[in-house]
Amino acid sequence: MKTIISCLFFVLLTGCASVLTQPESQEIYVATNGYHGNGSFEHPYRTIQEAVDVAQAGDTIYIRGGSYHEKIIIKNSGKKNQPITLRNYQQETVVIDGSQQKTTKELDGLLIIKNQQYITLDGLSFVNFSSDNENVPTGVLLTGTSHHIIVNQCRISNITTKNPNPEQANAHALAVYGTDSVQAIHHIEITNCEISQNILGLSETVVLNGNVENFNIARNKIHDNDNIGIDMIGFEGTASQNDFARDGFCEENELWNNSTTNNPSYNEASAASIYVDGGRNIVIQRNVIWASDIGVEAASEHQNKTTKQIVIRNNLIYDCLEIAGIAFGGYDEQKGSATEIKIYNNTLVNNAAHIFVQEHAQVTSNEIINNIFYLGEAYEGDLTQIKHTPNFYQQPKFVDEKKHNFHLRKDSSARNTGIISQWVGDDDLDGNSRINDKKINFGAYQ
Repeated sequence: MKTIISCLFFVLLTGCASVLTQPESQEIYVATNGYHGNGSFEHPYRTIQEAVDVAQAGDTIYIRGGSYHEKIIIKNSGKKNQPITLRNYQQETVVIDGSQQKTTKELDGLLIIKNQQYITLDGLSFVNFSSDNENVPTGVLLTGTSHHIIVNQCRISNITTKNPNPEQANAHALAVYGTDSVQAIHHIEITNCEISQNILGLSETVVLNGNVENFNIARNKIHDNDNIGIDMIGFEGTASQNDFARDGFCEENELWNNSTTNNPSYNEASAASIYVDGGRNIVIQRNVIWASDIGVEAASEHQNKTTKQIVIRNNLIYDCLEIAGIAFGGYDEQKGSATEIKIYNNTLVNNAAHIFVQEHAQVTSNEIINNIFYLGEAYEGDLTQIKHTPNFYQQPKFVDEKKHNFHLRKDSSARNTGIISQWVGDDDLDGNSRINDKKINFGAYQ
């Protein structure tokens, strides 16, 4: 007994016993030619699931190039400054291919993170996952109370619904579902990804739905999808309380060719490349959007519910010829409202209407200021009570309109003639200072 007590006392004094030592971070390897491996470089695991099952905080799973025909569920968490990281090895191409997989639940994913934290996905591709019934296939699914999740430099394509009933067809490329009414999914980063050619039915390409807060969707390329590009949603019953996405940024993305025109669930144009439906306190800034049904929309599809505190600034939106460059409100009298919508310093060129003011948006807290409107109707809808001056309606004198260079020439009268406001942001679309010598341009570029 004396020996045991002495040992314990020594452990408490020195902190050097193996039982109290933090385990060292490991490098775990996966390869398509792995066979009964132990996860070492020389003897890799054969499946990604084997690796994530043993990974602990601080570990990095290096996946060698090739196609992996599996679904993955991450059941372990990292810690602050010690994430669990899944990434491609060096520059090798890693494809998680769902062509041999079936959806087995209502909302299913090729990779699922539920109720976990501090996980990073980096440099992976997710492709070819579909459903021919009411189940919803998803490339990457984050759900429950997960937090501090990073999805970076990933590619997601050909996630498709093949449900023959267009009124029940749904799919997502990447979905964040905050399902707990008390604890939000939070600190989610979706960055530097390319997400394209997904067939989605009634659903959205990238969606944040329910109790979701503190997020950043940045520097992604989202294109050629048959529904909304990015959607930040509230009030769909995903969580019983706090059921709305909030307190986030959607910035520096490029979005194009996102349209429901050929989607059998719609058969008409209706999709925004960036959409806030019931979300609040969200900044949409420094994005470039073209050739979509709507560039940016801030609306509420739920009666007596409000989308609010949305700042839409320093974006370039052009060639949205079906509906509008920017829309806000409720799309009919039975829908919800939009308040505290601040639309500042956007450059809008060749859109069907540059600003579409929908129902339940006629309030003094909505403002349309410092924008350039060129080639297209400036407004559609009722502007009553909405502050909408000053804006720039003349020939802006762009540097090279034919090459889509919408910077202002030095002799443009849109230079240095806007008004300074708390809503203009720190940086213009190029990342330069938004205000120079106490002056500000109209449009997205300083």
